[in-house]
Amino acid sequence: MKKQVIAITAIAAVLLLVIGVGIFLSVCKGEIYVNDGLHQNSRVYMKDICYEEGTLYYTVVNDTFRKVSSNDVPYMERKENGVWKLHHLWQADSDRGEPDFGAFSQKQMNFKIAEGLTAADIMGEYRLIFGNVSIDGINQQTGEGEPYYSFSDDATYIVGYFTITEDMLD
Repeated sequence: MKKQVIAITAIAAVLLLVIGVGIFLSVCKGEIYVNDGLHQNSRVYMKDICYEEGTLYYTVVNDTFRKVSSNDVPYMERKENGVWKLHHLWQADSDRGEPDFGAFSQKQMNFKIAEGLTAADIMGEYRLIFGNVSIDGINQQTGEGEPYYSFSDDATYIVGYFTITEDMLD
């Protein structure tokens, strides 16, 4: 009888452990949702985006149990007449860091804004996008055309929104 109680207790403990790990992994993988036409994960995002003295600072948060890898630089889009348009501001030689984000980690990143831009070139509402964004058909000089976003069940984007105002440029 004593052996049966021990066996039942051991089986119950293993089942509880398996259920607990399953719940943990399920919760920590995040929920997929669509915002502004982009699939995003509720547990992988950008925060603390700010522009100071010619440099854009941001933090990428990965609160999932998996490593997240992305394209090597974030795409930048500016909202023009209610539509997001490709708009690059960074200097070509900026060190933007490695786009690999470890499980349960935060990574502070930054890049310098290109010199010689006017206030009109810089001010506006923006979003940064890490992910699988194809820019085929985009004129790199004018930003004309529309990016093509390809989605699958596991293809999500890391997106951060920010605004650069005239006060920030002084």
